[in-house]
Order: sequence, then structure tokens, then C-alpha cells
Amino acid sequence: MFARKPKVQLNSVVFEVTPRCNLACRHCYNPYKRPGQSTPPVYGYRQNLRTLKRLLAQAELGQITLSGGEPLLAERFLELVLWLRLRGLPITLISNGTQGTPADWEQLVELGVGLFELPVLGPDAATHDGITQQPGSFEATQATLRLLVERQARVCAAVVVSALNFERLEATLDLVAGLGVGSVLLNRVNIGGLGLRHWRQLWLTPRQVDDMLVVADGVSRRHGVRIVSGVCTPLCAVDPARHPRVRTPTCSTDPSRRPLTMDGSGELRSCNHSPVILGSLWSQHMSEILQSPELRRWQELVPPMCQTCDRWDECLGGCRAASEQLGCDLDTVDPLLWRDDELEARLGR
Repeated sequence: MFARKPKVQLNSVVFEVTPRCNLACRHCYNPYKRPGQSTPPVYGYRQNLRTLKRLLAQAELGQITLSGGEPLLAERFLELVLWLRLRGLPITLISNGTQGTPADWEQLVELGVGLFELPVLGPDAATHDGITQQPGSFEATQATLRLLVERQARVCAAVVVSALNFERLEATLDLVAGLGVGSVLLNRVNIGGLGLRHWRQLWLTPRQVDDMLVVADGVSRRHGVRIVSGVCTPLCAVDPARHPRVRTPTCSTDPSRRPLTMDGSGELRSCNHSPVILGSLWSQHMSEILQSPELRRWQELVPPMCQTCDRWDECLGGCRAASEQLGCDLDTVDPLLWRDDELEARLGR
């Protein structure tokens, strides 16, 4: 039935190969980490492969991002990478860098993984491991980063900034530059998943988010590191003129250009921050899912406080998936702009 439909053209898909992870990062926004939420099934190699085959039968991908959980905990992960590379797909790997052997990482480089994204959450073990809640994670990740840089792989450091490490941001970025890592994905914290338990320890004010970008701009000037702000931020909360070297993109309303996210079951979400399931490849063709009412609502709904703003088209209300994580609808503006009493009413527990 689906084979008769033309393939859709997609910029990228994030494929979550496993929900398993050896860390318990305080800021983790994975939906299944929400308090009281049951852990999803762990799909093995065969199920992941079946879903990937179905995905590629229905879509032409510009590239694929492999994520988790921690991808290197997935069954026969290197074989999945090989299977995708034999089909010519560019691959980005999002990993915490603590799993696998040096030989595994060297093989991933040899297989042609195009970009490795690993976390750097502080300039030292005390800060980094305090956030991951796993002693030794800082040293393990640093060792993997050094190996990848030595093998001349393309590497990006993912720096998630919360109140736990905000004051150490400049030192953290200096460390990244010192490692020889040329690019940084700088993510302000989004509250969701496990982060709901720790939100008071994590929360950043709009002023702190703007200051975060200013600090990053200064580091970029000193070291020449390319820095992108990875979580869309309302333009009324930040002043891009204060940090011109830090790119601050916004989400697209075009589904084919969004970071669509899928797991081994074939269930699709609009991005890896959103907990809302749009549909499944096993019951709908990708073209049908991309025409779903839920995705149209991303285009049509405008939060009340944004309706008279002349910058809506370039801002789109910041990260509205962050509002979805807190149980709100897409007509709710990014929680970064909520009042303190609204935060307490929604999150105070």
C-alpha cells in the first residue's frame, strides 16, 4: 500500500536507537524520564533495522542523526551504522562518549560518521559529574573527545547550560577550545523529563540566557570556535546584537525541515524536545503523517502574547516544544517567558 506513494523529501530525521542510558543527567528532557512515566521498550537490532528500512522506503533523507538514550548501548549498533553508510547516508552521532571501546570509536570514524556530538557540561569532573550523576563520566567523555580530535573526526561539543553550571560557562567553553573542538552546540536548559524533578536547581532567567550568549560570543571571538544556540529562544528575551558571533536559529514551520524524531517502533515526533507522537510509520505513510492536524497546528497557532509582535515570523514564540513538555498546548509561549507564579503553578511540587 505505502510503496505506491512517492517518497517525501526530508532534511533530517533523529533516530533514537535505544532508550537505555548509563547516565542520569539532571536536565535530561527525554519524555520517558518524567516522574511516574514507564520506560519504553528496548528495541533490538532487528526491530531498529525493520523500522529504518521502512523509513528509507518512504523518505529521501538529507542525513540521519543517531541518538538515544545512549546509542552505543543499542544492540549491534556498529552494524546499524554500517548498514546506513552502505546506503550513502550522512550520519551524525549524538552520544555521551562514555560507552564503547577506543576500537569502537575508531571504527565509527572509519565508517565515515560525519559528525560526533558529545557533551561537555563543565570544566571539571565536579561540575560535569554532578550533573550526569555518574562519577567518572567527565574523564570518559574527555578521553573520547581527545581520540576523535586526534583521528581528525568532525566533533561538536554539546554544552547544556543550567543554573548548575552557568557560572562555569566561560571556563567550560575555554576547555572545549583547548581540546581542539571547533564547534559548540550551546543549549539553554529545557525543563522536561528528569528535569521536572530538579527544575528549581536548573532554571535560567531570560537575563541569564542572554548573558550566556554574550559569554559565548566572547569565547568565539577569542578562540574562533563556531557556536550555535541549539534551543530556539524568544527574540524578546535576548538581544542578538549583543552576541553576533553566536547563531540563534529558529524552528521551521515546514515539517520537512524540522528535526523530526523517531524511535525503533516507528513513532514520529516533531522534534526530540517534543513528547507528542504524531503518528507511526506502521499505520501511516510518512506523507500522511506530515499532513497531520498536529503538524498544521505548529503553523497555525500563535500564542496570545505573540499575536501583535512584528517578529513572529522569525521567532515563532521560541521553543514551544518546551511548553508541550510541561503539558501545555502549542498556543502557549516558551516557558522562558512565563512569570514566576506561572512556573510555580505548573511545576511547583
